[in-house]
Amino acid sequence: MLAAFLAMGAAAGPLGGCGSEDIPFGDTESSGAGVGGGAGGGVVVPPFEPAPAGVRRLVARQYVNTVEALFGASVAAAASPPDDLALHGFTSIGAADIAIPESAVETYETSARAIGEALVADPVALADVFDTSCADGPTQRQCFASFVTSVGKVAWRRPLSTDEVDAIVDIAIAATTEYADYEQGVVYAVMALLQAPEFLYLVEVGEADPDDATRNRLTPYELVTRISYFLTDSPPTAEMLDQAEAGAYATEDDLRGLARTLLQRPQAQTALASFFSELYRLEQLSEVAKDETLFPQWSEEMAQGLYDSTQYMLADVIWSRDADAREIFNADYAFVNNTTAPIYGVSVATPAFQKVTIPAAQSRKGIMGQPSMMSILSAADGTSPTRRGVFIRRVLMCDIIPPPDPNAELELPENDPGNPKSKKELLEEHFENPACAGCHSLFDPAGLAHESFDAIGRHRIQDEHGLTIDTSGEQQGIGEFQTPGDISDLLAQEAKVADCMVTNIFRHSMGHLETEGEEGALIELSRSFADGGYSFQSLMVELVAHPAFRLVGDPK
Repeated sequence: MLAAFLAMGAAAGPLGGCGSEDIPFGDTESSGAGVGGGAGGGVVVPPFEPAPAGVRRLVARQYVNTVEALFGASVAAAASPPDDLALHGFTSIGAADIAIPESAVETYETSARAIGEALVADPVALADVFDTSCADGPTQRQCFASFVTSVGKVAWRRPLSTDEVDAIVDIAIAATTEYADYEQGVVYAVMALLQAPEFLYLVEVGEADPDDATRNRLTPYELVTRISYFLTDSPPTAEMLDQAEAGAYATEDDLRGLARTLLQRPQAQTALASFFSELYRLEQLSEVAKDETLFPQWSEEMAQGLYDSTQYMLADVIWSRDADAREIFNADYAFVNNTTAPIYGVSVATPAFQKVTIPAAQSRKGIMGQPSMMSILSAADGTSPTRRGVFIRRVLMCDIIPPPDPNAELELPENDPGNPKSKKELLEEHFENPACAGCHSLFDPAGLAHESFDAIGRHRIQDEHGLTIDTSGEQQGIGEFQTPGDISDLLAQEAKVADCMVTNIFRHSMGHLETEGEEGALIELSRSFADGGYSFQSLMVELVAHPAFRLVGDPK
C-alpha cells in the first residue's frame, strides 16, 4: 500500500534557464503575477474553478513536527524522514508531484522504528501517551486500543475506525507475545501508525459540495489539517479536530478566527521562516562554497550569521511590527552581530543581533541588499549579474524566463588579464549576438546594478580588476536606476512584485502551481492584500478563508 502511494506523481525534469548560466530558481508554467491585484486595477475577475483534488506527502519538517506533537521533542529527535524534493521552488509542490524512490519505504520504516524505540526508552514521554499499569494484565488489549485511538487520531488527523484500531492492536499484541515485552508492542504499534499512508500523506480529496454538484469541498478534518500545516507546519490538535467535526469552522469568519489563533503560536513564525528559506533560497547558504584565497572570511559561522540576519529582517517586518510587507524589498536597515558586521561594513561588538541603519552610501536595501542573497547569487570566485538578475525576475516578479536561443553563446567572452574589462562591458559584447541579447536584456541590467556587492555581499566601488563599477541602467519592467537601492525602491512600489508575493504564498500553501481556474482567486487575494495595507499576516488569514483554500475538483 505504502509503495503504491510513494509511486504517485511524475518526476520532474531539470529546470533550464535563459542565459549563460544554469539558474536553478524554478520555472513557472503558469503565473498569476501582473494581474493588477496589488494595484487594485480594473481587472475583471474570472470565475473561480477549484484545482483538482489529490494527496501530498508530509515534507520532512512537517513529519518531524508531527512526531513532536505526538510524543515530545526528545522522541522527535529520533525521526529521520527522506530528504525533500522541491519543484517550482517549493517542497510542498514536490511532495504532491514528484515520485520518490521505493527506497523511501525502507527509510520511513527505519525512522518509524527509531521513533518507537525512543518513545519506550523515555519513561516520561511513554507515560504521557501509554498507561503502563495495564500493559501486562488482562486489560492489555484495551490498553493498546486506548493508545492507538488517542495517538492515531492526531497522527492520521482523523479518528480511526474500529477495524483500523483493531488491526494495529493485533500487531502490538503479536509483538508483545513474540518478544515477551509490552514495550515492543508499543514500538510496533508506533511503526504501524507512522508507516501508514494516512500518516505520511495529507489527503485533500474532499466530499460533495451541497451548494455545487460540480465540485467538492474539503471535509472538516481535511480543511483543519490543511490550515494547520500551512500556518504552523504541525498537525491539528485533537481539540481542533473535534471542533472541526462539530462544525466550528463552517464560515469564512470562523476560518479567519482559527487562522489568527494559529498565527499567535511560535510554530507559525518557524513555519513562515521555512517558506522564506525556500522562496529566497536561503537554505542553500549552508552549502555555499567560496574561494578560500579570495574570501578567507567565509565560514559556516558566517553563512549561518547571514542566514539569521535575513530571517531577523523578515520577522521584524511581518511579526514584530506587522508592517507593510513591501518593506522587505527596500528596508534601509539590517540585523547584524559581530560575525556579520564586517560584511555589512558596520561595527557591532556583541554576538547578539542588533537592528542597525545601513550607511546610505552603500545603497543597500531590502532583500536584494542582504549579503546572504548576494552570496547565494554568486559563484565561488566572483559575482554573477545573470544569477542576480534572473532571481529578481523569476522569484520577486514571478516572470517567466524563456529558454535560451539554440544559437546563443552560453559563455561570456574571455577577459584579457592585461587589459581587463568589467562584467558590464563583457555582457555588452555578449549582447552583440542577437540570439543572446533578447534574453539577457530581460535580467542583466538589474543584475549588473548589484555589482557593487561582491560575492559575499560586501559593498565595493571597484571590481576585482580595479575598475570602477557602473550601477546605472534601465531594466524592462522595472525602470531607470542609478544604484541597486533605486531598484529596491522600484520593486517595493511595483504592483507585480506585491502580486508575486501573493502568488508564491498561494503556491506554497496549496502544493501546486495556480491553475487557470484559480487566477481569479489570486486577483481577489492581491486586492485584499493591498486593501489590508500589505500585511502579510492578514494575507495568510484571507488565504485560509478564501474558497480556493477549501474547495477542490475531481481527483487528478
